[in-house]
Amino acid sequence: EVLSTIEEGMIISILEGLEIDSETQIITIQVTGAQQNVGVEIITSDGEIVDSFSSLASDQGNINLPWSIPNNMQPGTYTIEVTDAFNNTQITFEIL
Repeated sequence: EVLSTIEEGMIISILEGLEIDSETQIITIQVTGAQQNVGVEIITSDGEIVDSFSSLASDQGNINLPWSIPNNMQPGTYTIEVTDAFNNTQITFEIL
């Protein structure tokens, strides 16, 4: 007997990334369970969109997006919102 867990919808993870130099840091936005074209928005706590882009999900529904944190981003809490044709989800992160 095989038991498995089925997860529905999308899941977002943020992987700490590279620090290229003292001014350039990159994080990886990892999405699983996505379908088709996926829109990504980085949003401030005030609702201002800092960056937005789109990507196609792989056949397995995965996306790995490196994102360079702009040098002028102020410390605070930010939201990454991901939307595909069927679902949307979000995750927050903090810049110190």
